[in-house]
This record gives sequence, C-alpha cells and structure tokens, in this order.
Amino acid sequence: MNASAPGRYRWRSPHGYEFLTSPEGTTDITDMPVPEAVNDVGHDDAA
Repeated sequence: MNASAPGRYRWRSPHGYEFLTSPEGTTDITDMPVPEAVNDVGHDDAA
C-alpha cells in the first residue's frame, strides 16, 4: 500500500478493468471501468 497515493487513483482489476479507488483501499468511488483518457472525476453531471 502506498500512503503517498493521491485522493483517487486507478486500480486495475484482474479482469483488466480500471476502477477508481481511494488510497484507503475502498472502491466506493465508482464500480464502472473508466477509460485511461479520463483523469478528471468531477464533471459527471454536476452542471
């Protein structure tokens, strides 16, 4: 585990999908695979 990880980082599952997870290890941020091009997770439907 890396305590120096940012607030949200991409975690690659054994299936090859990438999930957004927190440094604590919780995966409650999103359960859908995100494209590698997506880096900003704050513009979903806020506006």
